Amino acid sequence: PITDFTRIREASFLWTYGSSPYAGDMLHLPPLVLAVLSPLAGTPAPLWSLAFFFVFLQLFTAATIFGIGQIYELGVESKEDCCLGGLALGDEQTEAEDFARAAQDNDLVDDAQIEVEFIRVRGRKSGAGLVALIYFLNPYCILTCVGLSTLVVDHLFLASAILAAMQGKQRTVGQSMAVAILLSPYALTLLPPVCLLLERSHRQHSLASSVYAVCKWTLVLVVMCCAIMATIVPMHRALEWVRPVYEFTFTVPDLTPNVGLFWYFFIEIFDHFKSFFLFIFQYSMLLYPLPLALRLRHRPAFLAVLTLGIMAVFKSYPSIGDAALYMPMLVIFHQSLSDMRRMFILAQIFLFVSVLAPFFWDAWIVTGAGNANFYYALTLAYGIAQVMILSEALLAVLRADKRGRFRLFLKEQ
Repeated sequence: PITDFTRIREASFLWTYGSSPYAGDMLHLPPLVLAVLSPLAGTPAPLWSLAFFFVFLQLFTAATIFGIGQIYELGVESKEDCCLGGLALGDEQTEAEDFARAAQDNDLVDDAQIEVEFIRVRGRKSGAGLVALIYFLNPYCILTCVGLSTLVVDHLFLASAILAAMQGKQRTVGQSMAVAILLSPYALTLLPPVCLLLERSHRQHSLASSVYAVCKWTLVLVVMCCAIMATIVPMHRALEWVRPVYEFTFTVPDLTPNVGLFWYFFIEIFDHFKSFFLFIFQYSMLLYPLPLALRLRHRPAFLAVLTLGIMAVFKSYPSIGDAALYMPMLVIFHQSLSDMRRMFILAQIFLFVSVLAPFFWDAWIVTGAGNANFYYALTLAYGIAQVMILSEALLAVLRADKRGRFRLFLKEQ
């Protein structure tokens, strides 16, 4: 109900004839999006022009992801000694004792030496082009373009914010984050990794420096975001669009079936419990950024992609296009994620859901041969599969860091 281009068409018609585009329950996007897309939506534009516009945005986003991959491969985070910053607070002595015992095991030492040789022979080949190609040819990404979803605009600014942060361009980061937050308030959860990426140029991985970086850059970016949004959106019309845009996102009044976890749950519960569970569901998004930022302070680029995945799973009105952004970007970290487990099972779940979802939707909505449980079971499996992928990716990175510290420990012996 938020990213549908048809709603922008109808809102543009109202706007053209002097009515408020936010009258009724049609438009739930900020005026900036309406102003940009109105030339395409306000007239009966040919299909090729719309397709060209959305494909151009996807190409621009793919180029941005390509830049992210290149900078990552040349940066500190891809180096082996980056793993030294991943040690949990207070575990230095315990891990040193574990490594000392493991060094007595010839099999573990041989495995570590083989892994060192494998990394040396394999080298660090550039995979940025492959990542961009995977994003552009991703079936979920293609479906987002075919469905004319405005989510491609969100993708562009989220990826631009990450790229600008990796390049240290503070003004561009502020502008991109301002627009991203304007489009979706869930982009606020991306502030900690963006702040750590900006601080990466200092090459300090201590806990104190990470906390200071998050606090300092969060304050700077919030001020910049507020200033930019104040110039983009006329403040005298703020009350007209804030309620249909942000209150709609957080209160979830439209329970149209989607690939998220909210709609079926709030259909089933009693109304007097709705406020409590809304708070729990929305508050859960705030539980992850800071703890993950403290644990992954040495890997801010991976933390940014992980945060995009959390947004895709737990936002109130998700679509398949949300997964089309973070999944290809995980390939950037292929060396650290080579130890991911259960990938065959997770791939089968995604294939199963992608193939059966249209049929179950048709059986429920069109023919009436099924009920909501058919479709919700698939969306639940889809959500669980995404959570498992994010969990396996996080565990694989932590395991890779520990193996890297063990190899460095052996070199010092």
